[in-house]
Amino acid sequence: MISMSAKIGVSAATSMASQAIGRLGTTVEQAGEMGRTWEDCSVRVIVAEKYFMRIGSFASLTVMVSGDAESSRVEAVASGAGDGLLNFNWGARQDFEEDFRRQMRDLGYA
Repeated sequence: MISMSAKIGVSAATSMASQAIGRLGTTVEQAGEMGRTWEDCSVRVIVAEKYFMRIGSFASLTVMVSGDAESSRVEAVASGAGDGLLNFNWGARQDFEEDFRRQMRDLGYA
């Protein structure tokens, strides 16, 4: 799981997260997005999936963006990348999370 925060509003951070997901390769697809707002606090959730050839399966990345118009926190966790009886993921989950973190930083979320 990764967790990052910045002095960037939720709307801009959500846009950055969608862009970061789109930059993760040709086998990545954003499966859905949802959100809620209460007074001045917002939460957005983005779900994406990516095919990993090394495991012959898809991994899922769930991204949560929370905060207000002034600052935000982005948290992400990958799942579902296990293969075989013992559910080996061969590092796919960690790579998916770290690639997302790197893309967010490259886009200016720091």
